[in-house]
Amino acid sequence: MQPFPVIPNTELFLAGGAVRDTLLWKTPKDRDFVAVTDFTFNSFVDAVNTVGKVFQERPEFLTIRCRIDNEAIDLVFPRGEGGYEDARHPSMVRRLWTLEEDAARRDFTVNAMFMDSTGKVIDFFGGENDLQARVIRAVGDPVERFTEDALRILRMVRFACRLDFKISGATKHAARVMAPNLVNVSAERIREELSAALLANPARAMQLLIDLDVFDIIAEKGITFLSTLKER
Repeated sequence: MQPFPVIPNTELFLAGGAVRDTLLWKTPKDRDFVAVTDFTFNSFVDAVNTVGKVFQERPEFLTIRCRIDNEAIDLVFPRGEGGYEDARHPSMVRRLWTLEEDAARRDFTVNAMFMDSTGKVIDFFGGENDLQARVIRAVGDPVERFTEDALRILRMVRFACRLDFKISGATKHAARVMAPNLVNVSAERIREELSAALLANPARAMQLLIDLDVFDIIAEKGITFLSTLKER
């Protein structure tokens, strides 16, 4: 495993998709870390600058992007989100202090795990079991997760296609119920998720879109499908 950055008075935990991919013996495209520290945001930026270079600060999201040892990484405090007025973006982000609280806001169990610098996995919602069973399952209440962010419905499709995982019954049912909220998501973001799913497994992607009954919504966003004889 690639060594973790070392930041003064801070414990870093690899988070999300990077943990999932590591457990699947895949090299993560990038690494995101949750930083557990007593620093304020501004003090944390100063601390990171002692070992690397911060080139983007997003205090409203408690996130910084930096370069340490020639690697671009994202660092974020444990956080909670709320007030999803547009079924997509949180209107409020607040700092939390534990990994479990941070995991509870994430989309799917396989994306809600952490790993410490020794390789120990911290898993509050059964993500490791779901990874072994090859299942996509929402964290907590799936209706609540898709109410917060409707794009998660298409992210679910993308993950199922790319990883060749099945989707839990409750999660799939909730996605179908909440699919009308996709009308609030930009066409660009919908197109990105659809393209990734179709590139990964076009037949599976189309079947899932049929199962979720989203073609009318996709058409309403001005997105159409064209058949091609080009090889992927």
